[in-house]
Amino acid sequence: MDALERMTFNALPAQTTDDYRMRQYLQMPNQVYVSAGDYDFSYCERLSNVFGTHTGWYCCLVNMHQGWAKYATHLWYATPDNGLAALVYGPGRVTARVGKGVPVTIDEETVYPFENIINLILTLPESTRFPLELRIPVWCDEAAISLNGIRLQAEKGNRMVRIERVWNNNDKLTIEFPMRVKTTNWGRNSRTIERGPLVYALKVGEKWEKKMDPDLGEYYDIYPTTPWNYGIARAVVDDPEKNTTVTEKAISGNFYWNQSNAPFEIRLSGRKIPDWELVRGVPYQPVTKRYGEYQGEVDDTEETITLIPYGCTKLRIVAFPVVR
Repeated sequence: MDALERMTFNALPAQTTDDYRMRQYLQMPNQVYVSAGDYDFSYCERLSNVFGTHTGWYCCLVNMHQGWAKYATHLWYATPDNGLAALVYGPGRVTARVGKGVPVTIDEETVYPFENIINLILTLPESTRFPLELRIPVWCDEAAISLNGIRLQAEKGNRMVRIERVWNNNDKLTIEFPMRVKTTNWGRNSRTIERGPLVYALKVGEKWEKKMDPDLGEYYDIYPTTPWNYGIARAVVDDPEKNTTVTEKAISGNFYWNQSNAPFEIRLSGRKIPDWELVRGVPYQPVTKRYGEYQGEVDDTEETITLIPYGCTKLRIVAFPVVR
């Protein structure tokens, strides 16, 4: 389920335009150039990397809209002993029969993954005993669980927590998942910045150009307008909480997963790597040596770079070399 959230909140929103009319068939984590061409993918035709309506296999065009709907309809699961289990999280409502067949409605109030608090409000015709199981994500060091404002328990991550009790009408169960900035190891000993269920990516300026294919119609190329060839400072890897700054802005009513609406930014120190260039449209990953740092030429000037959630990007660097 951690993998499901990771895909849903990162890769899924990054592969469509805001109006959901165009999508990208093949997506790269480190993607700083989107254009027609031949790429070193196992399957690739020349428009697989662009944002278009008819590019790539048509089955993805008609199926891509199912992603969010299927996620939302699979937040809750029945347990074998007439209870309910919350395996993934998001705003919604579930109605089911629990215990000895008593109907319950649970309203899940949250803007997760853009906040760390989830409120579950129960509506019951009568007090009823049944089990409620909650998944604590693997990235969470310790979750706090409260009932009607009174703390019940703290639980470590990467487990299911079972709360079996008599539940009353209007009970409010609150789950708090502290989100800390962490780094994870990706390919070629690169490092990625993560916070909670979100992966963060370098904010790269975008220039969109509309193109026309005689057979497949309109599509968009996207080109970078700002530098992208950065490595992140060793200090960030050693102590990401201390050496990053997280800023948050309010989510607008008409939220879209794009640069303008990104609700979080993470700022940290990085340096340009002059030799890191595109090869046939792909920013092949420089190797960070086993002992922890890229050994090639690095700019002397340290810069502050800005990262936003992966899902809010079309161009990005996610897997960073580590520089001294």
